[in-house]
Amino acid sequence: KLPKERYKEACDLIWQVFQIYEVPDFPPEGVIEYKRIIDETEKLKNIIFYTAMENDRVIGVLGMRENNHIGYFYVSEKHHRRGIGKMLFNEMMKDYNSDITVNACPYGVPVYKKLGFEETDIQKNVNGIIFTPMKRRK
Repeated sequence: KLPKERYKEACDLIWQVFQIYEVPDFPPEGVIEYKRIIDETEKLKNIIFYTAMENDRVIGVLGMRENNHIGYFYVSEKHHRRGIGKMLFNEMMKDYNSDITVNACPYGVPVYKKLGFEETDIQKNVNGIIFTPMKRRK
């Protein structure tokens, strides 16, 4: 788990990967809104970041909110397809004995399906942020 004083590193990775994989699916107002959410330090206080590190650098993050909801799940582009996301997910699951929810951005839906999530509703657009509500039952 990432110490709170290093949360900015996690947010920097989130923003970097978001720009590569999610921006093409989002309208401009959604990109602005997502950046605003990442920058809200008050909300970050309630998130637990599970992290993958390489040479003391954050290369993957999975951020859990208090209500068993995945808020962020990103792996650096350079480290995709190496099992890092699955490792982060499995590590997080050791701490959670209940259903897990996520609002999956379009790029992430297939990833979440591989992890056992199912869609619980149709794709939504809230303030330009496009997502599909999903749930994984314990």
